[in-house]
Amino acid sequence: MVLTPAEAIEKICPLTRGGAGALCIGDKCMGWRWAEPMPGQLRIEHRSDCNRQQVSILGATDECPFCGAKPFRIELAEIRRGYCGLAGIPEF
Repeated sequence: MVLTPAEAIEKICPLTRGGAGALCIGDKCMGWRWAEPMPGQLRIEHRSDCNRQQVSILGATDECPFCGAKPFRIELAEIRRGYCGLAGIPEF
């Protein structure tokens, strides 16, 4: 489940040992993983036939040497969403 940190702190954390009903601490937890990159970063989405098919987050402005994809600046809302990394990667 992908949530904002504010939504996450309303959920019960199944891993806490503080007793039943202990709440998630969201992005303050070491297990928290961001599902979305930070606004302002550069991103490349490679073509499906590229040798580097994964989406990369780069700080460089170079195009991909394999498929020629060019980086673009990410424009997202300031509130990013994430998930509990201890529970595994969510399906989107």
